[in-house]
Amino acid sequence: MKLLFQTREQLFTQSKNRFFVNFCALIVLLAAAYGAYGQSVNFVWDPVSGVSGYKVYQGGASRAYTNSINVGSATQTTVSGLVPGQTYYFAATAYNSSGVESDYSTEIVYTVPSGRPPPDSLTFTADSGIITAPFILLNGILSQSLLSTLLGGGEAVYNFTIDIPGNYVVSAMVNAPSESENSLYINVDGEPTDPVMIWDVPVTSGFTSLTASWRGNATSGPPQYAPKVFNLTAGTHQLFVRGREPDTQLQSFTISPVNTVMKLTMLAGRTSNVSGLGQPGHVYEVQASPDLKTWTVLGNVTADSSGAFSYTDNMALFFAKRFYRLRDTTP
Repeated sequence: MKLLFQTREQLFTQSKNRFFVNFCALIVLLAAAYGAYGQSVNFVWDPVSGVSGYKVYQGGASRAYTNSINVGSATQTTVSGLVPGQTYYFAATAYNSSGVESDYSTEIVYTVPSGRPPPDSLTFTADSGIITAPFILLNGILSQSLLSTLLGGGEAVYNFTIDIPGNYVVSAMVNAPSESENSLYINVDGEPTDPVMIWDVPVTSGFTSLTASWRGNATSGPPQYAPKVFNLTAGTHQLFVRGREPDTQLQSFTISPVNTVMKLTMLAGRTSNVSGLGQPGHVYEVQASPDLKTWTVLGNVTADSSGAFSYTDNMALFFAKRFYRLRDTTP
């Protein structure tokens, strides 16, 4: 048997370039989308083989990072509490199973727009709903101590009211200690179903704010970590949570409006496809940049009645690097 020893630099030679390119492209897209309200930025990136986890760093000056988030194997996280008008600097690292961490990615500089209203987010504690055993509440934390089926799990139901119709996501302060303690069922305005509406929560190292996703195709791999978007009318709604695996702990929930959720996909022939969900009927201007400084308008795309949109960039193959963002042109 041959043992292969790798230096820190060799360990990430093959994976970090692709990770950093994907991360930097998507971080700009989603910063523009969520940050337009000036309060939070949602980061989503494609999973990279050969790494065990990721960290996102934040600071008020270039390469002077004062905060970091260890997201584990998750491919998404949200940074909130951003101040309108202030400039923030972000970078990411990847690490392996031994905890060896890569160098920082290319830095992203983002100024939170000022003069825009914050999103109408609703936050409520886990103990504010109607709780059914075997769910238990201890010091405001909701959990169950056993593995259960859908009907045998604890249930928590929360009423909430939406003033403005549109697309929304559900996030929670959740603690998922291990791979056998990190799933539950979740849905809005109806009992969840098995296995489609299972939320496979990425393993955390303490309470972490994560956006709910659905298993969907009955597997628990990384594709299930895409945020589940709910199209809600104005009025009263209900959030349904059912227990599944033991010791998955919940502390609070937040219902947040989605301005735009975007995904970048590389197609055959090195063309790029920008797709996602926005507000139904809104017209979005698609912009591209080779350096995050100079932006060119590629065209416009209109979200359909469900909020879905798709735009293919046939010129992407002529660029070594290509970053994308959207601008909502609808009054």
